[in-house]
Amino acid sequence: VDLSGFSGTLTVDEVLFPAVSMTIKGPADRSVVLKTSIASSSKGHSIFTTTDSAVALTLENLAFKDNVTGGWGSSATDNDDRHPGVVRTAGPLVLKNCLFDNNKLIKDEAADGSKWASANVFSSGGLSATDCAFTGTFDNRDSYYDYYGEVAIVAGGAVGVTNCVFSGNGRTGQATGNFACVDTASVSFSGCTFEENLAQGGGAVMTVMNGPVVFKEIG
Repeated sequence: VDLSGFSGTLTVDEVLFPAVSMTIKGPADRSVVLKTSIASSSKGHSIFTTTDSAVALTLENLAFKDNVTGGWGSSATDNDDRHPGVVRTAGPLVLKNCLFDNNKLIKDEAADGSKWASANVFSSGGLSATDCAFTGTFDNRDSYYDYYGEVAIVAGGAVGVTNCVFSGNGRTGQATGNFACVDTASVSFSGCTFEENLAQGGGAVMTVMNGPVVFKEIG
């Protein structure tokens, strides 16, 4: 899907469900912004969700800004109106030159399944991110959620993050900061910058549960 001839904000009223592996590509300056129509005081939904682990989704040169996602769920197949994550995949997720800025998560405080939650990305099939920026994802509530990653949760597969910037993300509650990696085969960060990120009760950079971790040329 080629959006490189467009610019401006594209409003998404309902979740988009890619059923086959695909690449969605915008202009190099990331001038296409994807945004849900959900009001800031309401529980939102994801923009992209895949439910088949064989479906690989590649997003390139896109911006996701000022979105509100919400709710709970223990797997990528919980496809009601309460998706954690602007992008949520059951299979591999590839991000190239994408911006995730000022996305928020409204949680269901009473939900037993609330321990899986991320404002930006939830992938069950691994994550590759290159030249991306994750900024301004912050939650100052004091409630506790296990396995909570402001920027991303990866539950399975491999994680490879290269030349990405993580700035101004985190939360004051007792949970993880940027990344939560659960049952991942391997985790690698190379040439990345982490600045002004905060977590209480977890790692401001990341929390890893199983799998080897490699950091190279981190700023």
